[in-house]
Amino acid sequence: MKKLLTILLLSLSLNSFCQLKEPLKVIGIYSGSVILNGIGDGLNDSGQKGWGHACNAISIGLMVSTPIVFKNVTKENWYHYPIIYGCLRFSEFDYSYNLVRGLPFDYMGTTAPTDKLFNKAPAGYMRFMKGISFTVGIVAPITKLK
Repeated sequence: MKKLLTILLLSLSLNSFCQLKEPLKVIGIYSGSVILNGIGDGLNDSGQKGWGHACNAISIGLMVSTPIVFKNVTKENWYHYPIIYGCLRFSEFDYSYNLVRGLPFDYMGTTAPTDKLFNKAPAGYMRFMKGISFTVGIVAPITKLK
């Protein structure tokens, strides 16, 4: 749980630097939202519904705040935001969920259609793809959103 809280606090602490740059706002808010959503789902599935719902509500609150916080969204660059969010979600959600549930770090479920698809992938493929996705989720805002 200490590792999970450290990851959460580090991602949310990016918001303190948000006065400096738009990319840090995007990375901090999207990562915080994804990680909180993973924590909330993990707590809900563990039977701690009060804390789980609170984490999910904060996650939704972060996403609702984005039109107010993000100042540089234009007709030319709007599509960067969902791509960045998708990359960060793909790379961060499962890990935060698994840490809360006490599951192995790379654990994949067996019931969701995406889990069935991903379980057919060769060994190490998902870790590699999540690494690429995380890299894109961090580098894209820095290079594309100024």
